[in-house]
Amino acid sequence: MPPVKDIGERDILAPGDIEALVMDVFLRAGLSPDSAVPVARSILSAETAGLRRLGLGLVPHMVEHLRCGRVNAAATPRMVDSASAALTVEADGGFPCPAVAIGLETLCDRALAHGIAVLSVRNAYPVGAGRLFLDHCAARGLVGFANVAGLVARAAPNGSMVLEVEQRQLGLTQASPMMQSRVVPDRGSDSPIPFEGPLGPAFRLHHSFVAVRTALWHHAPDPPVAVQNSGIAVSPVLLEKIINA
Repeated sequence: MPPVKDIGERDILAPGDIEALVMDVFLRAGLSPDSAVPVARSILSAETAGLRRLGLGLVPHMVEHLRCGRVNAAATPRMVDSASAALTVEADGGFPCPAVAIGLETLCDRALAHGIAVLSVRNAYPVGAGRLFLDHCAARGLVGFANVAGLVARAAPNGSMVLEVEQRQLGLTQASPMMQSRVVPDRGSDSPIPFEGPLGPAFRLHHSFVAVRTALWHHAPDPPVAVQNSGIAVSPVLLEKIINA
């Protein structure tokens, strides 16, 4: 029998180990390699940025939703519409990361050419951290921001924290005069779409990603968070839950 770990003890995993673990879990859950790669990179990006609930903490929920059909494991995202400064990708009920990956380079190229460009992703899973999009724009000399059906942690009546789907903004300061937050309705009702657990409708949400030439935007993006060489501390309880998902 392996030794019992103290409650405060953590396993230290290198970033490459985390990405490989997440890839393996999603491949075993039935996700295609083309989709599993951007999903694993997104999870690693959130984890290294310190967004633990939207990093490895999100993986058990995502796998559960794959297995129960709330997200399409066989989704094949495709570009369905394109204009000079506007792109649309049909996510086919899958995770948003593969859909964004399809249009991201074209989005940045057109933003550099026109000053601004928009990528719309249709019929997708909620957006978690979105750090990869913001960091990629920054690396191309662009400012990225987005209006997405994202995940927000809320206090439940029993005192625990739960994730809910809510319209949220990425890369915008509180002083930004646009994209006010609102709750995403569940098929016309006033209640938010339930996120946690297998019950609830399939996720078919829409997201908008915008890239702007830096000279046209006064708000600088947050700098990327450097990955420490010492690795990332992960709760063994969470690690066991991910491995057995």
